[in-house]
Amino acid sequence: MATVTALPDEVDRVISATVLAIYKGRGLTAGDVARAIGVSHGTMSNRLNHRTPWTAAEVRRLADFFGVRIGDLYSGLNGMFPGSPAPQAVITDRRSELPRLDSNQEPAGYRRPTLVQAA
Repeated sequence: MATVTALPDEVDRVISATVLAIYKGRGLTAGDVARAIGVSHGTMSNRLNHRTPWTAAEVRRLADFFGVRIGDLYSGLNGMFPGSPAPQAVITDRRSELPRLDSNQEPAGYRRPTLVQAA
């Protein structure tokens, strides 16, 4: 049986993407999560932006706070919701999360609705 070994950097990216999806999905902020696991906002930012790796103790506290298994954070959202499509890529660039805006701060190609008068 073949064994697939993930590189540490890849594991941290999966954990960060999973943590981000969970806390945003629950309407929390990074600061809320940082306080809950006992780290500074700066440390949380460094972990989420892949500047420093997650520690085992932080991952345990994250799992406790979110009410998930530790392995779920390592396996990503697909491990938490079997049968869901596996993520194709981990977002590494925050700019890719937002639509491109034109000079009017509207998504490119946006058509402003027109008012139709009733006859």
